[in-house]
Amino acid sequence: MQQLIYTGKLSSFGDQKLSVSIKAHPPDKRKRDLDNILKPLLDACQGWLFDDDSQIEELTVKRMALKKHGFIIIEINQFIN
Repeated sequence: MQQLIYTGKLSSFGDQKLSVSIKAHPPDKRKRDLDNILKPLLDACQGWLFDDDSQIEELTVKRMALKKHGFIIIEINQFIN
């Protein structure tokens, strides 16, 4: 089962510079490379939440606690230098 949960306004950031934070809650203790989720995840957001992933100026990825079924939290904000 896949689920999308969002808070606030869901609209495109257009061509703004972005800060993206990703928190990955794995479903089990199997060994996983954290970097393998980045490309497909950011490509899926492209054209929907932002124009192009080249807009990302700041990117953080963190492995979180195990959660049943696993899930990923993506937070996107306008980049402020």
